[in-house]
Amino acid sequence: MEKREFIDAGRIVNTHGVAGEVKIEVWLDSPKFFRSFKRIYLGEREMKVVSARTHKDFVIAKLEGIDDINAAMALKGREVTVRREDAALPHGAFFLQDILGARVVDEDGNDVPQGVHGELLVKGEMLFSGYWKNEKETENVMDNGWLHTGDMAYLDADGFYNICGRKKHMFISLGENIFPLEIENFLSGYPEIADSYVFGVPDHERGEVGKVIIVLREGCELTEDEVIARMKGKLSTLKIPRYVQFVPKVPRNEVGKVQTCVVEELYGLKGAGI
Repeated sequence: MEKREFIDAGRIVNTHGVAGEVKIEVWLDSPKFFRSFKRIYLGEREMKVVSARTHKDFVIAKLEGIDDINAAMALKGREVTVRREDAALPHGAFFLQDILGARVVDEDGNDVPQGVHGELLVKGEMLFSGYWKNEKETENVMDNGWLHTGDMAYLDADGFYNICGRKKHMFISLGENIFPLEIENFLSGYPEIADSYVFGVPDHERGEVGKVIIVLREGCELTEDEVIARMKGKLSTLKIPRYVQFVPKVPRNEVGKVQTCVVEELYGLKGAGI
């Protein structure tokens, strides 16, 4: 059966994607398609539906998590019903379905209370058994069946696990844990900013402070002072980056992940940034 015939037969309920922008193709206009179609699952830092012509509402769920678990089946994002073209997706949380167990733990591996930040651990039959021919790395991430995801998270009152960012990207300023993802999410709300990346740099007084590199949308202008001013009163003082630098692009690999080594080389203390 051809793809269009299969879709029109009403046999597809869910579909998955990874791109930062998802274009709903013209053939999705089919009323027959939407007879069964319910959800699109996505896994990416920024997601935006740029073309959606629908005969009924459909749901988009953002998935977050590491590649060592089947996110599409294990982690279900907060769902957003799309009713109009160009509908932006917020940065969401997720809850674990029954096939996985989850814990949020401190540095000593102890469970933390609701609302307290810690590392997310998951356990279940859907996990991988280990890294291929790399027992050392497997031992580093597996602990009695629990997988250390490397994601910092907290459990909210609604039972959702909220991702704060990668543990290795967190930096500490005057004893406070700073999660760059929170700052990046805040900046993404401004139409002039196409992309941004926040990272920690050494500081004599605070230990570490933030630096943000920003890519402006074509034709838009912002100054460093304007960026800082927008964050004041919205983010705590320690979360506001000390340094702001505008760059042509944030170095990313083929799947959209930031190339941190390249960022450090170009824009860190050893680069031309500071």
